Amino acid sequence: MYLMMFCLGELLIAMPIAGTVQAYAIEFINSELGFTVGWIKWIAWTVTIASQIVASSIIMKNIFPGIDSLVWIIGFTILLFILNAVPSDKYVWEQYYIKK
Repeated sequence: MYLMMFCLGELLIAMPIAGTVQAYAIEFINSELGFTVGWIKWIAWTVTIASQIVASSIIMKNIFPGIDSLVWIIGFTILLFILNAVPSDKYVWEQYYIKK
């Protein structure tokens, strides 16, 4: 992980472009590899988010055994959707503490 982040830092310094690893794959190798990297990253995040929601529901089921796991899965999914749907300036906590 350290070497990956080190290499991405070198790429960012050498050529600052907007985007992620996919943008660098398109720029330095070819668009086909960039397309593949984008889909692999999307699939990885989809699996990761789903497994984290299920793991969170298992933990909550251990804390509150009377509540079904499906309730926690739906609740965490709705919470995640709301946090992604609301613009970030609506829930930035520092803006309430900084005096202007």
